[in-house]
Amino acid sequence: MLRCALVMASVVLWSSCGAGEGGARAALEEGEREDEAGTSRPEREAARSDSLPGEALAPSAPVGPAAADPAAPTPVIVLSRLAEPTDAEDGEGGTTRSDRAVAIDLDALRVPPRALDPVLVVGRRRFVHYHHPRVGTLRFVAAGPELLEEGAEASVQFGDDETDRIVLSDALHVPAEVRR
Repeated sequence: MLRCALVMASVVLWSSCGAGEGGARAALEEGEREDEAGTSRPEREAARSDSLPGEALAPSAPVGPAAADPAAPTPVIVLSRLAEPTDAEDGEGGTTRSDRAVAIDLDALRVPPRALDPVLVVGRRRFVHYHHPRVGTLRFVAAGPELLEEGAEASVQFGDDETDRIVLSDALHVPAEVRR
């Protein structure tokens, strides 16, 4: 009796999956068709992006000198004043609300992803909080332009490891429009 109940239960489960009508085979064939779009991950992602509307995967438009001349190299560091008061770092481990905040945008291609988060070091100041305002950009926010020492070295390190760092600028230049 128990054996009969188990056999009946497995038949019910099998048919509820659609296998009785060729459902399992159809699902397998559908999965195989999805694999045909490309043999590598980039090829599959490119095939998927063809079906997405408009600029869903397109990077943001260039800003600054690159907008005027598409052939211009992308700057490694772009400094700009933020119009609205925002939470910003003092470079010594604290955060504060600042109406003089400076966005420090880094070209993400120069800062490859690692297991530890990037730390921006400008002179003796360290900035640890960052976000991505657009594709390809890491943004750190300093509480004021006075925190960015003119001529200081700007580098990125990962965590507290000072031996593995990427020098972004030997001598940081802070534009006059940012200093105001």
